Amino acid sequence: MRIVERDGQPLSVGRRTRTIPPALRRALRSRDEGCRFPGCGHRRYLHAHHIHHWARGGKTELENLVQLCSYHHRLVHEGGFQVDRSGSTGFRFRRPDGRRIAEAPQCGTVAGPGLIRRHRRDGLNLDGDTCRPLSAGDRIDYGLAVELLCVRARGSPLS
Repeated sequence: MRIVERDGQPLSVGRRTRTIPPALRRALRSRDEGCRFPGCGHRRYLHAHHIHHWARGGKTELENLVQLCSYHHRLVHEGGFQVDRSGSTGFRFRRPDGRRIAEAPQCGTVAGPGLIRRHRRDGLNLDGDTCRPLSAGDRIDYGLAVELLCVRARGSPLS
C-alpha cells in the first residue's frame, strides 16, 4: 500500500483502509507525543483515534487522527466524550453534555535533580519522613481526620 507523501511527511491512505500504516503511525507519534486528552500524561500503550470515524466517511490521514490512551479512547467511544480539530495542531474535547474540557498544562520533569530543585524553589522540604505515618500502624479514623482538617481550615484552635 502506498502512502501519499508531501515533503517527506506521510499524510494519508485515504478511505482504502482504517488501519494506520507504520509511517503514518510514526508521524502521529511524533506530532502528539502522548495522549492528547487534556491533563493526561500517558505516553505508552496509545491508540490512534479517527476524529471523523472511518465507518462514517472519515479518512485515514494525519489531520484526522489523534493519539489517546486506552482510558480516554474508551471515553470517546463509549462514554459520550467528543473530540474535534481546533486549528492545524490543536484539538477540542467535550464532555457528554457538550461542555468544553479546558486545556491542561503538560507535566514537567517528574523525577531526578530537576524535581528536587523545583521543590526547594517552591519551599517544599521533602525527605524520607515526608510520607511516613505518625500512627503506630493503626487504621486511620477518617471522621477524626476530616474534623481536624475542617478545624484547621476555619483557623480555629484545637481543644
